[in-house]
Amino acid sequence: MNMKSMRRALATIVACTAAASAADAAVLKLTPSIQSAEAGDMVSVALEATGLTAGGPLSIGAVDIDLLYDAGALAFTGLTLEDGLGLIPGLDSLDLSFGLIAPGLVDFAAVSFLTATDLDAYQGATALLATFEFEVLALADGSSTSVEIDEFDPFLYVADGDGLPVFDISFESAAIRNPPDTAVSEPAPLLMLALGFGMMALGARARRAN
Repeated sequence: MNMKSMRRALATIVACTAAASAADAAVLKLTPSIQSAEAGDMVSVALEATGLTAGGPLSIGAVDIDLLYDAGALAFTGLTLEDGLGLIPGLDSLDLSFGLIAPGLVDFAAVSFLTATDLDAYQGATALLATFEFEVLALADGSSTSVEIDEFDPFLYVADGDGLPVFDISFESAAIRNPPDTAVSEPAPLLMLALGFGMMALGARARRAN
């Protein structure tokens, strides 16, 4: 094989590898990406795995992540394992979460008991993994806070249906905002009455002048 043929073969291998990596790219995202709330409200944030292959690999078989949030703005109240890892949570999948580790830090971990073949057939392009509940403690008008996946968690682990680590993965956070108060204040009744009398007086004066 001459040099030109070797270079062409190498380029083909690199292209195929890149295509395979792109095909296996997955996203762990918190949804909705933006929601509105104010102090005293309860909000839900869902964890979804997207970028999967409906009816085949790539699927997600195990997850261990930490969530970060501002404990001065939000209070964690609980989490629910959803059916993304199996139709019947607790039977097809198991919640291994520690939950609230410390104010501002929540651990979520779960594993599917389905075989890789069954999991590939079960999961669609998006799998709902869990739902997290928070109470809004303080959020000033026009301000926002976020819930994020800790990408630097040394114990972060995402595996496919065969239990193999998924390395080509990205993360998306969720924002909770309190929109600024844009309500237009209405004139006070007495002010309206005074304006009315003023307009009547001007009208009467105009008639006299005529």
